[in-house]
Amino acid sequence: MPSHTAIRDWILQVGYYKLTSIQKSNDWVGMIDLSIQIGSKKCLLILGVQVVTLLKSKALTFEDVHVLHLELLEKTSGPIIYEVLKKSEKTVGQYRQFCHDQGSDIVSATRLYAQGIYEAEGRKIPIMNDIAHKIANLLAVEVAELGWAEFALKASQMKQKLQWTKWAALCPPSQRSKARYMNLDELTGWANKMLDHLKKMEHEHQKKIEQKSCVEKSEVELRELLEQFGWVRSSEAMIREVSEMLLIGRIVRQKIRTEHLHHKTAEELEQELQNLQVGVRADQFAGSLLDFVTDQAKDLDQVALGSTEIIESSFGKLKQLMDEDSKDGFTPFVLSLAACLGKLDLDTVQAALRTCNKKQVKEWATTNIGETIYSQRRRIFNPFKRQKRKREKLPQSDGGLHHTGFFSGNVVNF
Repeated sequence: MPSHTAIRDWILQVGYYKLTSIQKSNDWVGMIDLSIQIGSKKCLLILGVQVVTLLKSKALTFEDVHVLHLELLEKTSGPIIYEVLKKSEKTVGQYRQFCHDQGSDIVSATRLYAQGIYEAEGRKIPIMNDIAHKIANLLAVEVAELGWAEFALKASQMKQKLQWTKWAALCPPSQRSKARYMNLDELTGWANKMLDHLKKMEHEHQKKIEQKSCVEKSEVELRELLEQFGWVRSSEAMIREVSEMLLIGRIVRQKIRTEHLHHKTAEELEQELQNLQVGVRADQFAGSLLDFVTDQAKDLDQVALGSTEIIESSFGKLKQLMDEDSKDGFTPFVLSLAACLGKLDLDTVQAALRTCNKKQVKEWATTNIGETIYSQRRRIFNPFKRQKRKREKLPQSDGGLHHTGFFSGNVVNF
């Protein structure tokens, strides 16, 4: 049975093979994002999907996309990322579209790239903004005006207060510090369930009064429940408004992540949303989203990507793959992400293990990853190399098996 290090090496070889054997194309839709862990380096990830894949009108999966470029950068700016885009052209070809989350450095880089292509070829490069980030930004403004922060703080305090009591099952959900509008969705869902539960308990109490059954016990239980969770009712109107906006956001996001953007997207969305019974604020929120979608799709002559959900999922997959390595920052194992994306079958694995070796992976890691946090720690805290002990020669038996070189770092045959 191969050791875990051998399996790890094979995964990296597959990742290196898939990253360096991409066929050139001038039909790439590029998705760009940055991620940071411990340390000063940021991981720049460029994913690509063919325009023809978008025509299938389905949400993108890991098999649909390819890692076009992966590199750790000490500094990031528009010009630096632009140079990376130009460098990646040499191996993957030109980009036809871009979709990103409106990060300032990435916006600057894609604009520089689009300007260069227009000046050289007269061709326009559509640059789309991720719909999920847009929804989150609009929601942030709306809920701030409604006073959502106070409600979220109260819920967090109640969670801390009640999580070790008999009320633990009714506690608000834990809130994430970097979850965009995920806290809104989860917390609003909990609040709506709690409002329904309070009404249900009051209704049951009323029935017991009418039946004259266990009235005193029911009254005590209801009073205790209202003492702990009655405060939710004071925010009922706000919860209803936020719920309506979240519903609209889900409809718009689902439409764009599955069918992508085209010249009729805004019109189709308007038809879907006009049947909803919502308040004034939610109606205005829907109007803002429709204006955004209309502006994004106005000059499109083909289907365009409008969601970077897949690149967010890719970074999540990378963190899951690195697991223990993540506490030491990015390591060469980031190549494992390239192994997981795109088509993966037996032929690909065999080709990777036959044509790529550990030396190539190491050279790639030196160029694109550099010195890891773990290596820095070893260099700083263990500056003196330990002297290698001379191994004693073991007598060889004529009838024994000689295993030297059984496993090779260069070629693995199945």
